[in-house]
Amino acid sequence: MKIEDNDFNKEFYSTQFKIRDYFRQKSKKIIAQSNELLSDHPTEKGTHREILIQNYLEEIIPKRYGIGTGIIYGRSDTKSKQTDIVIWDAINYPILKSLGHNTFFAETVKIAIEVKSSWSSDTFKDILLKTQAVKSVVSSSRYSNHAQRLALLEHYIESGNNDVGFVSKKPLIGMVAIIFKGGENFDVCKFSELQKNAIDMNFPDLMLFVEIGKIFVKRFDFDEKTGFPISGTYQMYNANEDAFLFFTCELLRLISSSSVDFDTPFFLDEYLIFDNFFFENNLSYHEIPFPVEPMRSSAGGFGLY
Repeated sequence: MKIEDNDFNKEFYSTQFKIRDYFRQKSKKIIAQSNELLSDHPTEKGTHREILIQNYLEEIIPKRYGIGTGIIYGRSDTKSKQTDIVIWDAINYPILKSLGHNTFFAETVKIAIEVKSSWSSDTFKDILLKTQAVKSVVSSSRYSNHAQRLALLEHYIESGNNDVGFVSKKPLIGMVAIIFKGGENFDVCKFSELQKNAIDMNFPDLMLFVEIGKIFVKRFDFDEKTGFPISGTYQMYNANEDAFLFFTCELLRLISSSSVDFDTPFFLDEYLIFDNFFFENNLSYHEIPFPVEPMRSSAGGFGLY
């Protein structure tokens, strides 16, 4: 599609490219800093990279959200494993702090993030196990009062979201994985049927391979009457040097999708024309369908839209 050459479009593209260049520089800086540590000790390298991601998120994530590390506890004796980074609602909910460890309540948490230095089959198994643990955490099933549910309904109507099931159901906690090195051969086109069937409740909702610039995203289609997810696609983007920009757009959407906003929701990707990025940078994209677990209709749907 040809874009008309007028003052508005020139200004819009100028803003768009400034945003793109900002995130490209951020990406280069984080990758360079991730390789600065002289120690070869795996724990020290892992901690170093976790801190880099925490620092980046503190610059980007709205201040209403806290960023910490610890274990997420839910009802019915459910809990996550030790989580590298937890994004939680720091304005409306408490956490229990202790030296080097935090206890988060399921109702407070929006996103759990696992940070890995390198990709391997063992790394992937660990990510899957931690995703399963996070998805199993049980929170209070309903918003506490009508004001919250009304605010949530208005939020979803304004954002064009049809998932009205969220008005009475708490969404599952979002799971994100960030892997610095490797992952070149991890490809949705190579998934087995067993892997496809496991995507919904076992794979992260969002996954970033930092150095190779690859992103994986879950998306869902919803039933118009019930608002519950009925099918999903797992999408892979080879975003290259724009991977951090794509990742940040999706992360902000993931956080917003499980939050009640009393102001107009903000979506960074509305300042961008992704189709233009794909065309100009020859970026590739693939997706595969996956079945949605029946438990979602009772636990509340969750995903990127």
